Amino acid sequence: MSGPQLLISAGEPSGDRHAARFLEAFRRAHPGVKAFGLGGPELRDQGLECLARMEDLAVVGLVEVIGKLPAAMGALGRLVLEARRRRPDLVVPVDFPDFNLRLASRAHRLGLKVLYYVSPQVWAWREGRVEGIRRDVDRMGVVFPFEAEFYRERGFKADFVGHPLLEEMHPPTAGRAEVRTRLGLAGGGPLVALFPGSRAGEVRRHWPLLLDAARALAKERADVRFAAAFAPGLPAGCLPVPTDLRLAVLAGAEHDLFHCADAAAVAAGTATLEALLAGCPTVAFYKTSGLTYALLRRAARVTRVSLANLASGEDLVRELLQGAATPAALAGELRRLLDDAGAREAMGAAAVRLRARLGGLRASQEMTRIAGELLWTNS
Repeated sequence: MSGPQLLISAGEPSGDRHAARFLEAFRRAHPGVKAFGLGGPELRDQGLECLARMEDLAVVGLVEVIGKLPAAMGALGRLVLEARRRRPDLVVPVDFPDFNLRLASRAHRLGLKVLYYVSPQVWAWREGRVEGIRRDVDRMGVVFPFEAEFYRERGFKADFVGHPLLEEMHPPTAGRAEVRTRLGLAGGGPLVALFPGSRAGEVRRHWPLLLDAARALAKERADVRFAAAFAPGLPAGCLPVPTDLRLAVLAGAEHDLFHCADAAAVAAGTATLEALLAGCPTVAFYKTSGLTYALLRRAARVTRVSLANLASGEDLVRELLQGAATPAALAGELRRLLDDAGAREAMGAAAVRLRARLGGLRASQEMTRIAGELLWTNS
């Protein structure tokens, strides 16, 4: 007897990682599972039959997304065509809402069950999407407790499953010096981590800014060293290394780098939450097109932007956005974090509070349980 068939759709690096952990857990519970859809390198490593590649679609910004529309519509068409042909037992869209909410709508029209993983940030902006979610999504696994309450108040059942980062980020068994040695970062002087973002467009905008900030900081602190990590799915040469900085570029070592860095400059997003959970003193920043920024400011219902601050409900990291994200401002905040003896202790205490708030749930296992309920009951 063949196992269940899943259509999984993850169009961003964090979603690819979370979806891969879910598929791995689901396969342990249901060894015969087959999966096809949209994904990146981590989902492909878990055996996803990839009909569309994450790397061809990942983009951010209301204006910037226009250039990806033909590829996105083509990918959506392929997934819907295969969903109609194969009739998967469950459709699992993961985050990536501009694409995945359309996929959920098409799947609903085909009479397929939809389990959405990682809620669109409708509590932050575009709350009108809730009506479509209530119509098209059978169940949703949310990663913050306040999201479950938000949906409950609007008549939709959402399950808090825990945050997947809690199972993906394991505290290092070695000390900071040993982690640095393993990463090839041994040596004296403070270590500053640089994270320009996980999408190619973010890297193009942010990497020159980070290099200029590093140069400004190095002029004042000649002993400072820098390290950067690029996300899976980005090409190895996406972070060019200038000769005038003590800078190392690593592949796929974000978690370890946060654990051993003295401070970090991080593009606002999931990586700020990773930095917080690792207890790394951090400054968040972000730049996008002027039009996108103006539209987002007008539509936003929240004052915080970085996921570290949104998840904790506290202003734990300073946010330098758009015009405020200058090399001088970033260098100044990094210098302050390096000079603040209590910064790491305060970040570590905040990480403990957040872990307690997020609970001890393993998101991939909870999602597997909910998927089983949808597959084999009428709930």
